[in-house]
Amino acid sequence: MKTLLVLLSCVTLLGCSTSPKVLDDITLVTFVGYDLVEDRDDKIEATIATPIFEAEGKIRNEFFTSEGEFGKDLEKHFMLNTPKPVGNGKLEVAIFGEAFARQGVMEATDVAQRDPSVSSNLKLAVYDGKVRDFVKQQTLQNNDLGIYVSKIIEHNMQSETIPKTNIHLFFQSFYAEGIDPFLPLIALDKGQIKLKGLALFKDDEYVTSIDEDILYRFTMLQEPVRSGNLIIKLENLEAGVSLSHIKSERKVKISGTAEAPKITFHLTLKGFINEYYGNVKGIEKQIKKVEVEIDKQLKKELETMITFFQENNVDPVGFGKKAKAHFRNWDHKKWQEVYPELDVKVIVKTNIIESGVIR
Repeated sequence: MKTLLVLLSCVTLLGCSTSPKVLDDITLVTFVGYDLVEDRDDKIEATIATPIFEAEGKIRNEFFTSEGEFGKDLEKHFMLNTPKPVGNGKLEVAIFGEAFARQGVMEATDVAQRDPSVSSNLKLAVYDGKVRDFVKQQTLQNNDLGIYVSKIIEHNMQSETIPKTNIHLFFQSFYAEGIDPFLPLIALDKGQIKLKGLALFKDDEYVTSIDEDILYRFTMLQEPVRSGNLIIKLENLEAGVSLSHIKSERKVKISGTAEAPKITFHLTLKGFINEYYGNVKGIEKQIKKVEVEIDKQLKKELETMITFFQENNVDPVGFGKKAKAHFRNWDHKKWQEVYPELDVKVIVKTNIIESGVIR
């Protein structure tokens, strides 16, 4: 049996102890990662990272890896390898290797939820490969690895590139009916850590992903944005436009019956044209035409994304959750059968407030 946060259960006694702990006397873990052990279904491999503070304010990361079957088994191995007791009170991020995530990550959710030393803002992520390779190949210098990865995720949430995400929100989507969870997808580019996209889950299993090019489109499906940025190609005008300071609102309207529902997704945008690429002659007088083309193109892209979700039988937008609130006789099992063929229509209405910089 695999577990989500085995390390958390390994150090529960430390996290819940009422006796004071001197920081110099414990190994503070800020990063934990999980992989499957090849050819062993009953074991997992856990890798932890702890920051070591050196002279002149420099920081290096020290890594420890152990294999085990259950929490106590891993605890024993970590205690043999680390010079001090392990503490998880500063845990910033937990990362799952791709193979691990595809097998399911929720076996020990109760441990994480009940441990008072674990922050509800703990970041979870999937790595596009094996975590062991990640810690070996990353080239981060003079930074705490756990804090650095957490800040990458936090930065992309603040810029509204991706929707809000943390352990609490992941659990919330997992336990709710009619919506599927998602997590940031981390990768390495020549040793540099980057956000590659989003990993989409069905129940607790990683199914598929969306890449970085369409992350902001996904965010607009998920939640209202207040200061976003969007670059979009206008095929009919053979041009492109960069919108900034975007404010969006979303409404999901449901009609039909529980057996044959119809969904209309309304998206309204307000923003500035930051840059316009293409034939700019007289563009200031053609703003309405640009708005119409943005509406058409964004509608096409969002409907393509929703079709992709249906083909992979994942519902990260939460259409099922909306349908459950609308239909009295909504049935989760029946919805699973209906969802792949669900009739979804997207309507986009763009309002360009100012033309801004043109080139």
